[in-house]
Amino acid sequence: MDLKRRLNILILEDNPDDLFFLKELIIASMETAPNIYHAERLQAAIDQTDKNTIDIAFIDLNVPDSFGMETFLTYRKNFSHIPCVIMTGNDDLEMAMSAVKKGAQDYIQKGLLPKTDIAQTIRYAIGRHHLLTELTRTKSDLEQALIDAAIREGEIKGLLRGARAVLEQTDFETTARKIFDTCAELIGSTSGYVALLAEDGSENEVLFLEAGGLPCTVDPDLPMPIRGLRENCYRKNKAVYDNDFMNSEWVSFMPEGHVRLSNVLFAPLSIHGKTVGVIGLANKKSDFTENDAMMASGFGELAAIALQNSHILDKRDVAEKKNEKLIQELKKALTNVKQLSGLLPICSSCKKIRDDKGYWNQIEAYIQEHSEAEFSHSICQECAEKLYPDLEIYD
Repeated sequence: MDLKRRLNILILEDNPDDLFFLKELIIASMETAPNIYHAERLQAAIDQTDKNTIDIAFIDLNVPDSFGMETFLTYRKNFSHIPCVIMTGNDDLEMAMSAVKKGAQDYIQKGLLPKTDIAQTIRYAIGRHHLLTELTRTKSDLEQALIDAAIREGEIKGLLRGARAVLEQTDFETTARKIFDTCAELIGSTSGYVALLAEDGSENEVLFLEAGGLPCTVDPDLPMPIRGLRENCYRKNKAVYDNDFMNSEWVSFMPEGHVRLSNVLFAPLSIHGKTVGVIGLANKKSDFTENDAMMASGFGELAAIALQNSHILDKRDVAEKKNEKLIQELKKALTNVKQLSGLLPICSSCKKIRDDKGYWNQIEAYIQEHSEAEFSHSICQECAEKLYPDLEIYD
């Protein structure tokens, strides 16, 4: 601690002799004369500190309006940023040491300090207090960092659960519900819904609605036009929220019997830069924050991916049905593939057929090879009478 600069020193002391001795020691020990503020009562010391920037305070524990440890604790409660040195006599050293354990930087015995020691006391007291303040701030920062890290870990796990729901997608409504539940749990919302934009773009079509245990008597078949805060989400293609919804201009758009909404957040489902639906979240115990809006937007992107996947799956199913029909038609056509067609050279005498390589084949062998037909041999009536007149086969 540099004692060359001008310090502001407060002395809480009701004994004139002790005050004079301490002031003389301080002034003699400092290279630059300090500003010394004096108070005989605790309340006066508090008032002096409120009015002035005090660098260090010397506190006598026993003054007319306060006694013992309570004097130091009361002053420190009001001014924890100011280092304190306790002034004590031989009869209350134990109390002075107890004050040090409770936050005082040092203690001195009245009338026993040479001037070099008082300068060292001031230097060390201010230095130690500064160091402890920095350590406390660092500890607080580290604790907050751990809290933030735990929050980020929870958010990442939530997004991973949402991504897993997309990968495991069966139908869009089931996937959207999983994504909504994870998002609502992470943010702390108890009510909400997922809705998609109707084909004509005039209203929402609600997939499901979570009332969070609150009464809701709205007719589910009522149209949900694009208006109010929800319309802002569609138009801006970004998350929007209101933490005093029941006193906002948007409350006039709520139908009779609607769930009470203390606060509301809408996040878009965006495909190719166009909002095609929303995730609605409501009734968080605390206010929605920008981080909540960012997280809800992330879950909205997952829901949009799931919706795209659903469209792709629907198209795939249609294509598969078309392919199945085509396959059936091809199978049917294949049954007729081995049919003879075109001009076949046939011998006018023996009735042999000439193939593509120029060889003559028995007619039944050629047909069997080029079709699904098979032959069983017999004899016609005309040939039977000509070749076997005596057998009378057809008589």
